[in-house]
Amino acid sequence: GFIHRVGAFRINQAGVLLIALSMLAGAGGTLPLLLLCAVLLGAGATTAMPSAAHLLARVTPPNRLSVVMSIRQAGVPLGAAFAGLAVPALLLVMHWRTGLLLIGALILAAALMESPLRSRIEGGHAIGPAAIGTGGLIPLMRAIVTQPILRALTLCSMSYTFGQCALLVFLVSYLHIELGYSLASAGAVMALS
Repeated sequence: GFIHRVGAFRINQAGVLLIALSMLAGAGGTLPLLLLCAVLLGAGATTAMPSAAHLLARVTPPNRLSVVMSIRQAGVPLGAAFAGLAVPALLLVMHWRTGLLLIGALILAAALMESPLRSRIEGGHAIGPAAIGTGGLIPLMRAIVTQPILRALTLCSMSYTFGQCALLVFLVSYLHIELGYSLASAGAVMALS
């Protein structure tokens, strides 16, 4: 597939760069740029997550893969909790646009700092198929549709992800706009949720 041709490391970096660009677009503050911010952020996150999983599957011994993937998955809500605490704190000392630019710069720096690791992880080129399967997207989709347990698990996972994203996206706005919480307090509630 595409990850095998380009390399999971480069795809992951591209996703992270899209997220950094989303912060730059968001700092523009106009409705079109905020919409572009949302699109870039979504594209970056959906690009970075599977490639990161692919990288971990490649370098993790099979007997530790489930633990490593669980830790990776736990990092997503921990990152959201950190953002829920850190971003409102930034707003106490700087304008929100400056905050987005700072966050974008930090994300860009992280993406650039990981470049030297590529040769250690991928040997400087795209890595071969991971041990977890090489059949491509079509057989995977067919398995999800035809196997009831996979279909149920996929629908459950999608529902959970939708609920989690909806909570994170709307909670801070609701607490701040409707209930009058300060942004710092609303962010702290989100971090704890």
